[in-house]
Amino acid sequence: MPGVWERVEERSGRRPHAISHGRPYHIPHKGATIATYWLLQWVGVVLLTAAVVVVFAGWREAVYGAVSIVIGGTVWAGAIMILQSAFAAAPDCLGGRREIGKLRDFFPVGSGALGATAFCSLPMWICLSLIGYALVETNAQIIGLIGTGFAAMIAMLTFWTISVRRFLSQERREERHTRLATRLLAGTALGAMACAACAAVSALVVGDGEMFLGIMALCAPWLVGAAIALIGCRLYLRRLWVVRAPWYETHCAECGYDLSGDLGVAQCSECGTGWRSGAEWGEVGGAQPEA
Repeated sequence: MPGVWERVEERSGRRPHAISHGRPYHIPHKGATIATYWLLQWVGVVLLTAAVVVVFAGWREAVYGAVSIVIGGTVWAGAIMILQSAFAAAPDCLGGRREIGKLRDFFPVGSGALGATAFCSLPMWICLSLIGYALVETNAQIIGLIGTGFAAMIAMLTFWTISVRRFLSQERREERHTRLATRLLAGTALGAMACAACAAVSALVVGDGEMFLGIMALCAPWLVGAAIALIGCRLYLRRLWVVRAPWYETHCAECGYDLSGDLGVAQCSECGTGWRSGAEWGEVGGAQPEA
């Protein structure tokens, strides 16, 4: 019967060298890998910031404001790194669900819910701005419109917090976070298209072609920043999904108890949670790492 590593390699398509044998269930050279990616990410964000300044202000302003561009890009990249760290906080920790602290467990839920709320609220605010421009005449109506927008955002945040928490509580932690990152990345694309459509309608109604560029310039930092953060999270979490697969072959996903002494039990002898071995998981259609 093939061993744990052989079964993982057969189902995941990954060679054993993708797994750190010095620190089992961890990505090899994790610190260097993260540092290198963050450095490249920082360079990319600074260059993107410079490109935006060149498009809207010209080369002269970009050259004169080089220091400001670097500082702004660094702040932007730093915010992205914080979001990535929060999103990967829970899956990066090895152990069962009960061994993860509540704060660490909530970070991915909070960041995921905030991202989903942002994707939904950006087009909403564009539409509310258009309504305010066309119909609102008094200060009381403006305040009411803004209050409606914030109330809708609170409702969205509540809905997405519950939905994301429920989604992440299922099955293997690394798998669910990878799938969530993929779905949020798709949501970013849909949000960008919705913003573009709403901005185009606003520009047509107002009759100002420059309004489209102005609205998209306001939305771009949020959408592009989210896309960059999610791409990095998905790349990291997918590798983590692969290297953590052997751990689930012999441990309870709920409490982390080592069941390698008796893999044929139906329930975890420590917490009583229903359990099946990795081999059985594969036989009943366990999920495979995404491409």
